Amino acid sequence: EDITLTRRNVTHAVNRKISYIESAYSHNCEKVIGQIYEKAWLRGYKRRQFFVSSKVPMIGYEGHLASKFMKLSRRNLGVQEMDACFVEGPVGLQGKDLNDVCPVNEKGECILDEGSDFIRVWRTMEDQFLLNHTNFIGLCNFNIDQINTICQWARFPPHMVQMDINVYNMRKEERRILREWRIKIIATHIFGSPTFIPTYALFTGAIPRSRKCILNGSITKNITKFQLSYEEMVMLNKLDTEGAARLMDFPDYKG
Repeated sequence: EDITLTRRNVTHAVNRKISYIESAYSHNCEKVIGQIYEKAWLRGYKRRQFFVSSKVPMIGYEGHLASKFMKLSRRNLGVQEMDACFVEGPVGLQGKDLNDVCPVNEKGECILDEGSDFIRVWRTMEDQFLLNHTNFIGLCNFNIDQINTICQWARFPPHMVQMDINVYNMRKEERRILREWRIKIIATHIFGSPTFIPTYALFTGAIPRSRKCILNGSITKNITKFQLSYEEMVMLNKLDTEGAARLMDFPDYKG
């Protein structure tokens, strides 16, 4: 993790008035983001201008650890309550300590915690919601069956679900079901997998070339005015691989 790069990019985003900046305890950059928020508030920005969120890491899937990580994230981000907090994934990991967020064995394989108690973890999330430590609670990288299982015994079903959605992985059926359940969807990895897309391009006969995109002050178009024609939508729909391009589909678990 390049902290200098993170600081520069997040500062650039805040200065461009981007309100939602993705963060998670396991990203190891919450303190940096919190420092940038603090400077923004000192310059006159309002707390409500930012949607502050975090995720309980996969090494925290015990009730007491889940609440502890949420407290650490609030402290790191410099807020008394978060706008949203998510469970990071549908399986637990066995970390040696609070900093071992991605534990692996000598073969480089994730060290799974098969005793993770998701009922207890979600109960903790609900308690934190009732204590006003977070305004919304949600899930990341869970599939529909896993989300449905939690909804069956939850006092408060997930308000939001994060999943990787892009033109190669539109997840239309999952989005339809979640809309019926009145669960909001936050799309992540909207540019797709950095490993899948070049491979897919070669498979279709394209010759991928590197491109550098520079975001500067001249880009001021309002995204609400952006529209695609019917023909363009047909072309995009043809790119959907119906699940083959899922980024968060690890061999260790189906999330």
